[in-house]
Amino acid sequence: MYYRRYRKRSPHEFVDLKFDTIMKTLGLPRLGKHDALNDAVMSALIYLKLKSMPEYKGAFS
Repeated sequence: MYYRRYRKRSPHEFVDLKFDTIMKTLGLPRLGKHDALNDAVMSALIYLKLKSMPEYKGAFS
């Protein structure tokens, strides 16, 4: 979901998929790192944020 929304115009450009980068881009709070519960909560926050955003029609749509 994140990749499709934020990919660049060229298929050869880099999309940073680091956990911290995604959280920062989406404006979500970062909890403690490398903890199973916190990672699960942050993953759920990312999913809910992306689901609540309007559908994005990117460069390759």
